[in-house]
Amino acid sequence: MISLLCTKKHELIVLKTFALCMLTAIAVVGCGYLRRHQAPTIVNTPEQFLSAPTAMFVDEPWWPVFQDTTLSRLIEQALVTSPTMDIAVARLEQLQAVNRYAASTMFPSVSTSGGVQTGDQQVIERYNDDFREYSVRANTVYEIDFWKKLSSGRRRAAAELVASRYDAATSVLALTSQIARTYYTIIRLRDELKALNNAETSYEIDSTAVSSRFVLKKATSLDVFQTQAVLAQTRALAELLSVSIRTEEHSLSILLGYYPRTTLNTTLDSLPDASDVVGAGLPSELLVRRPDVQAARARLAAADFAWAEAYAERFPSFSLTATGGNVSHELKDALDPGKMTVNLASRLTLPIFEGGRLRAQSDAAGTVYRQMSAEYEATMLNAFREVEDALALAEHEAAAIEQLELATVAADSALRIARTQYMEGDVTHLTVLYAQNAQLDAERNLINARFDLITYRIDLATALGGSWTEAAIEDFTRNQLPVPVDK
Repeated sequence: MISLLCTKKHELIVLKTFALCMLTAIAVVGCGYLRRHQAPTIVNTPEQFLSAPTAMFVDEPWWPVFQDTTLSRLIEQALVTSPTMDIAVARLEQLQAVNRYAASTMFPSVSTSGGVQTGDQQVIERYNDDFREYSVRANTVYEIDFWKKLSSGRRRAAAELVASRYDAATSVLALTSQIARTYYTIIRLRDELKALNNAETSYEIDSTAVSSRFVLKKATSLDVFQTQAVLAQTRALAELLSVSIRTEEHSLSILLGYYPRTTLNTTLDSLPDASDVVGAGLPSELLVRRPDVQAARARLAAADFAWAEAYAERFPSFSLTATGGNVSHELKDALDPGKMTVNLASRLTLPIFEGGRLRAQSDAAGTVYRQMSAEYEATMLNAFREVEDALALAEHEAAAIEQLELATVAADSALRIARTQYMEGDVTHLTVLYAQNAQLDAERNLINARFDLITYRIDLATALGGSWTEAAIEDFTRNQLPVPVDK
């Protein structure tokens, strides 16, 4: 480290010495500056999605498309009370502070200090003041950003802040999706439980009829035991579904930020129709709407600036220091600007031998950039895949629902015919049991297919992203209550 004290008398010597040091530093370290790198792009992107619907994308909250007042109420409530929002906003505020700190390094630091020193001597029973001395000092330090190290650090912090904003938006999307999934899972389980309760009633009627026929020697004991076994299994399955409903309601309460509850007030008795199409827009627009893609791009920029920052550490740093102060027995003299002495100093720090530490740090930062570049590309590809999957799954699931609806009607008819033939003695009771199981399976398969279609619609809506998440974060931040301070 080289330190130079500057006075007016020695300014020329300082300038010559500084120039010589700079030339020596450049000769030792080598000149050059890290170039800004280009973010990866996806080639051969189609003009539209492979299974794109005709409707265009609308950058608005997605849940109103289900026309479910309960779902809308739950999501809007979660955007105010959910701990997920607290976590996302707290992380965002943390990086805002880090960004302000990084920006402050571009300005000089100014500090001041003062003190008083007194001496006394005891004479008989009283004190006699011998002297009192006042000191005042001010310091200013400013590092010149020759190699853009400080500005790279500031831009890195700014890029990380941008990434945090998009992370918060991703959390909002994930929260709304999870609430909708949990909510419709509860509706699905209730729908299945209703089907099981209907089947249980049917099995009870059959069990009574079989027992009566057994007394009349028209049914065997095998028929009785088979009917009782199916009835008991149905009741057990209904109990398990009831437990699942309660645990899902607990999960929904936690998402909302409340103590686990076991009652969900909703007007829905069964799953709604999810045939409405969510507009997907164009693939190229997806990279702008998706917050996780934007976050990955911001992290890539942050890694680039971090690389430049690490690279600049290998170059000499130059700072200017100004120190002024005075020491006097009188306070007014100590504070008199005309009596203060001022010293100017320049400091040149030149890394000569670090055992390869700085080069290793620079190389490590370069590998991080390449990693972030690959992750950004993977995030882009995954964004396209999620939309294409949701579109394709929804399209084929809608066709499957049509077939399952036909299967349910056919199973109802088959059960009705099997019961008639059994009462007439044309078939065994085993045929009735097969028909009953087929009818219940068809009904439950139809319920699950409708639920799957809803989840695919939710997946598509959240996979498309949207800037409406930023407004949700701003509203949450604005409505936050001030944190109480302990007195």
